[in-house]
Amino acid sequence: RAKIHSTQRVEISFDAAILNGGIYARGLIASALPSNFRELLISETERISDPELTFIAVASMQRSASTTLVSEVLSSNNTNPCTISLNEVFLNSRHQSGDAWPIDGRHLQNSDKGDLKPALLQDFLIRVAKRRCVEQLKSRDTRNMCENRCIVAFKQFYEHLNAEQHKLLWKNIPNMTVVVLERKVQERWKSRFVAEKTNDWHTHGFDWHKKKIKTIYVPPMNVSESDEFCKEVNWKQLCHFEQKHKDWFNLVRETTPVENRAEISYEDVVENKGESARANIAAVLPIAFQQIITLTN
Repeated sequence: RAKIHSTQRVEISFDAAILNGGIYARGLIASALPSNFRELLISETERISDPELTFIAVASMQRSASTTLVSEVLSSNNTNPCTISLNEVFLNSRHQSGDAWPIDGRHLQNSDKGDLKPALLQDFLIRVAKRRCVEQLKSRDTRNMCENRCIVAFKQFYEHLNAEQHKLLWKNIPNMTVVVLERKVQERWKSRFVAEKTNDWHTHGFDWHKKKIKTIYVPPMNVSESDEFCKEVNWKQLCHFEQKHKDWFNLVRETTPVENRAEISYEDVVENKGESARANIAAVLPIAFQQIITLTN
């Protein structure tokens, strides 16, 4: 890995090599070969041209229903067979980004993420998206239904990258739609404070969770501005809570073009199974993808 550039290398897991006769592994290898050699490696039934991708970056913050949006309202796991969720792909954690970093970002793991050039992060994102999309479309029926296209949704929080990395990714990634999911900062503060205090990170759907939020004392948000609060180890993540909220959403709106941006609220996501959120996002997607975002399993 140290000697061979990522563009000339394919990463394959043990499972990919042995499952289904290695069909998935052969597809990955073939996709990296010169075009005139691909057909020599894979059979007619395995042959899949490179899928067309469009990206949905959900620019949000914790406790805003971003997980519900990418994993339930949009993601193929529950609704749309043509949409894949990469969750918090820029967070190097199995829990948040699955196998993305061990497979597609392994060559980046020894570097400080803040020092990585946006071009490397862009290459990483596209590699993960293409690999997951090829896997998603391996069924001929699914591939035909989706017209060999994938909508790739992922969460983007301010702490995932630095400001310059965020801005250049929004500018340079092809077919990028930015979804601004902003919950009222007071509601976020209340939910985040309770989560940090009780380690209850469940979402809006549980009645006992709603009851807990109503019954626990939550201090006013301006307490997060005090030096004493910020020095407390347990509360450092909540320090300057409102200012971080304002700075992040200002950066998103000032950097991304309005014609490629959708604005949705917390209520759009959690009410009516997210129908309003899905419709608002579909309206700003490239035309070829507007139909497939409404498909269901």
